[in-house]
This record gives sequence, C-alpha cells and structure tokens, in this order.
Amino acid sequence: MNFNSKHKFFLVLSMAILLIIIRFTVFADYFNFTPVSVQRFTVNEFSQKSQKKDSLLLKEFIEETIEVEGILKEITLVRNGNTSLLLEGLNSELLVLCEMKENQKLSHLKMGSVVSVMGTFKGILHDAIMLNCILIDNETYE
Repeated sequence: MNFNSKHKFFLVLSMAILLIIIRFTVFADYFNFTPVSVQRFTVNEFSQKSQKKDSLLLKEFIEETIEVEGILKEITLVRNGNTSLLLEGLNSELLVLCEMKENQKLSHLKMGSVVSVMGTFKGILHDAIMLNCILIDNETYE
C-alpha cells in the first residue's frame, strides 16, 4: 500500500465509525421500540369511574391513550371531513365521543354493534371526549 491508499483506508474507516456512533447516539430514541401500555375500559366502567365522588374523575387519564369498548350509537361527519363515533354502554348515561383520525375505514360498522376505539382522552363535559381515535380490531388482541 502506498501513502494514498492507506490514507483513503483510514478515512473510510473513520467515516464508518463516525456513522455508527451517530446511529447509536442521535437516533437512539428512534430505534427504541418500548411498548406503550394502554388502559382499557368499557363505556360502563368509564361511566362508573366518572361518577364516583372519591375518584379523580378520570383526571389521571387526561392526555393519555386509552381504549374504550362500547355500543355504536351514532356515526357523524364532522369538521374537515373527519368522522366521529358516539359509543354508549348498556346501563350508563355517559356517552363517549370519539373523533376519528383521517382515512379510517368505517363503512362496515353497523349501529348497535360493539366496537373498540383507541385515542387520546381529553376529558368529560357532558360526554367523554376522545381525539385522534382509531378503530381497534378485537380479534387482534384476543
């Protein structure tokens, strides 16, 4: 090897080492696939938690991702062409309003069927509000 080829070899080796260091430091969070735990409720359970005087009225779940299962009461087209689902329980007065993410295929849903959605819980006004919801296929989790 002459001086030029040795120099090129060390340059390429240095670049490779630098790229490996950058991958493990700068992009460490990007490649970290830790599972997110999601709290699951039925609409009835959600309603019971919201009505207990000593509970935190679900404040601990505000801005958290949760999954809610309920009976589909209504499908509504809302602002910007998004769709919202209104879920109810068997014996609860509380309804859960789920504003769906774009491009969710909802045409197969039937009123009165049991559905599960996952989204960000925003709080309770008259109904429980969830945003950025996606439809969950229950068969995947059983």
